[in-house]
Amino acid sequence: MSTVRDEITSGTLFRRIPNDHAHWVFEEARPTKYNFTPETSDDFLSMHRSDMIHPDAIFAMFPGFGLLEIDIEVLLEFGLRVTYQPEEGRDHVAVWGLKGNKNPLRRELCKRVLRLWEPGTQALVLPKGR
Repeated sequence: MSTVRDEITSGTLFRRIPNDHAHWVFEEARPTKYNFTPETSDDFLSMHRSDMIHPDAIFAMFPGFGLLEIDIEVLLEFGLRVTYQPEEGRDHVAVWGLKGNKNPLRRELCKRVLRLWEPGTQALVLPKGR
């Protein structure tokens, strides 16, 4: 079991997708780069460990939100760091290295998503090309 601030190097993560046009291109059923943009007040991007929470539990806490799933190894491949942050929630992790002007990286991460659940309907949709 991981302890606070341990680095996580394998598995997958979930990121909530707000039900708006800034985070989801409805016509193309795909996420935008803004899903990989940390909140202004944070130095990291908050995500959920998929081995510690089921998508249905996230949907129950955040009605109307969608979800994306990405492999931690993809994040590491781009020089990002993932740490366990249970003080934010038992399944919470922080992804470090996305603060600042990282739009090309954010767009590339969108292309590497494993699974997507559409905001609003929460229906599972496959990323383009899969």
